[in-house]
Amino acid sequence: MIHTFTSIFDTSYQHYYTYQDQVSVAGCYYITSLDSVPYSNESVPSDTICFDNCPLFELPNIFTPNGDGNNDAFQALLPIRYVSGIDLNLFNRWGDPIFKATSPLFTWEGIHQESQLPLPSGIYYYTCIVETLRLQGIVNQKLNGFTHLIRDFNNQD
Repeated sequence: MIHTFTSIFDTSYQHYYTYQDQVSVAGCYYITSLDSVPYSNESVPSDTICFDNCPLFELPNIFTPNGDGNNDAFQALLPIRYVSGIDLNLFNRWGDPIFKATSPLFTWEGIHQESQLPLPSGIYYYTCIVETLRLQGIVNQKLNGFTHLIRDFNNQD
């Protein structure tokens, strides 16, 4: 935000803000003012305020890959800002690996990653390490849980 005062009696001002698509807003911030003519004096900094990112990475507990356009894939629920990477592993009920992803923008439609065959309806277990951008740097968050894959779901209105 920048404002140039032309007189000490100038009480009107305009705010100027330049948007920058920042990877992170985490940091400590303060405000100063500067007179530009003729001395370029800078004021004492204001109190410093520190902000951390609010990383959010959630996974659904059910999905129905039936082609109706609703919940057809197991994928991260939006928004996923401030997530730099993941290590997601999905397993069947016997503990066999069936899917792996490293991008937070992954999509799994209930297909076995190696055989490319559709998996049956059932409960699948996941483990996920989420790399989040925080004030202190990259922080790993561990998630684990279950998701229900339902193939024979018919929407009855």
